[in-house]
Amino acid sequence: MKHLAILCLASFCLVSFGQSSDVRVVNGRQVDLQPIHDWLGNSGGDTNRPLAHWKFLEITQMLPEHLTGMDKCVVRYEGRSKTVWLQHLPTAIKQHLLERERLAQEIKAEREYINDETVRLRYASANSPSSAASDSPGGRQIRDLNVAGADLKTRREDLGEMESRFAKLSEERTNELAMFTGQNYGGVEVWDCGAK
Repeated sequence: MKHLAILCLASFCLVSFGQSSDVRVVNGRQVDLQPIHDWLGNSGGDTNRPLAHWKFLEITQMLPEHLTGMDKCVVRYEGRSKTVWLQHLPTAIKQHLLERERLAQEIKAEREYINDETVRLRYASANSPSSAASDSPGGRQIRDLNVAGADLKTRREDLGEMESRFAKLSEERTNELAMFTGQNYGGVEVWDCGAK
């Protein structure tokens, strides 16, 4: 009895964990994409590729336009780049792209602030006294310039860290299998990653 239980448990583990699969649902039908992964793992190449209508898309940008269940994205595949509507875009990819875009906007705003503040401080520094008593108006102006200069230095360092994070995010690939549905919306092709 004990051996039978161990045998059943081993069989269950082999069936459950021994085979990985990538099953997607498109138009209410289940599609197992595991043959594509197996083919890529074994040989790759252009011959005898299973499910050839499924393409690996690199999603490079998520555009601000959305429809129910679809996201407008810029994708790259087979050496070309195009804008498409994507159905069932995985949440992890959406979050990655949104974080990258948020960080890009933050970097742009910080660069503009640093540039404007640098110009302001140069002008203020050129028009301030070179020395003054600390409690005089000129002394307070010098002290304020020193504080602003230190703040600007900190912001430049923070900008460098943001740019490093952005570079790392940009290096990470956002690839996903998807198929062209044969539909267009507003002159833009509709692709489906399939619900997982």
